[in-house]
Amino acid sequence: MLTQIRPTGDSTATAGRLTTTPLIATQTAPKPLKKVAPEQNRKRWNVPDEALIATVIPVASKEEKAKYKVVADLVKSRIYVVDKATNEPIDAYLTSPGTDKFPTQGERFKIAKVMPMAWWNPPASAWAKKSKPTPPGPENPMGVMKLNLGKYTQYIHGIPKHEEPQLGRHASHGCLRMSNGNIVNLYQNYVGAGTVVELNRDKAFSKAMDSKFAASGRTVHLISDGSENVAKVAGACGPNQ
Repeated sequence: MLTQIRPTGDSTATAGRLTTTPLIATQTAPKPLKKVAPEQNRKRWNVPDEALIATVIPVASKEEKAKYKVVADLVKSRIYVVDKATNEPIDAYLTSPGTDKFPTQGERFKIAKVMPMAWWNPPASAWAKKSKPTPPGPENPMGVMKLNLGKYTQYIHGIPKHEEPQLGRHASHGCLRMSNGNIVNLYQNYVGAGTVVELNRDKAFSKAMDSKFAASGRTVHLISDGSENVAKVAGACGPNQ
């Protein structure tokens, strides 16, 4: 007589009896994840800087940012955010444009690239002859972020804290300087790659723009505005070559 044996686990039949050895799943403990610096993630996964920033602070959508342009008023040393639909200034920040010796050049730009936590590489200019490349950090001349304007090697960029008293007057070598908090705030709410930046040198236009902004009841940002997000952006992005 044949007896059908249905084994469970590792089974053997001995002398007409069924003995079973239950299967025990053996697992090795997973290795702890290796901590990877943010810049390695950027290179490894080709993650855009703008995507990294959006993981740590809320950032306006591209559609929202497309409503605005920037007018850099070189007369009054202001950066205005202008609503393109109404041509009215809706926000303003202090800036330091170029000096008479090193004037800010050009008329109209589009932001080519957003570059947080960038190295500073000295330009081939006499004033930077003795300077050396500076890694990202508190003393970096570009601060926590720079917005590449695509021409004349000019940027809108942050600054070390000790340079903040110069904001509101001409002090740069051609770039448009802002406090670190302000440039993060500007990026967070209004600008990105593709945003138009127009320069103004006309005194009458400057006066009219200032009057419009004052009539709106708004005030120019304090240089400390946005500072609560500076460390977050720096931590998320890490050094950028």
